[in-house]
Amino acid sequence: MPDRATSTCRSILLQCGLVPALFLAGCGLQEELDALDRQNFERGCANLGITRASPNWEQCMLQQQANETYKEQQLLNRINQENQAKELKRGR
Repeated sequence: MPDRATSTCRSILLQCGLVPALFLAGCGLQEELDALDRQNFERGCANLGITRASPNWEQCMLQQQANETYKEQQLLNRINQENQAKELKRGR
């Protein structure tokens, strides 16, 4: 599934810190990832039986976006904590 592969790829890139946001925006990859996120959010809302163009649809889309942002922040926090733990082990 391309959307799962893209999500995995993005997670790996975020974990490694290899792709700054400016680079993503410059090469068009960010727009593709945003479109895949939107498709996944739409699929999720449709699977819940929510009617498109309704207030519930809009709320569902916003909630899914918030959930995704939260997961990404949690990932970044975990990476930061792991890096801090490594520095402490080195005696810095």
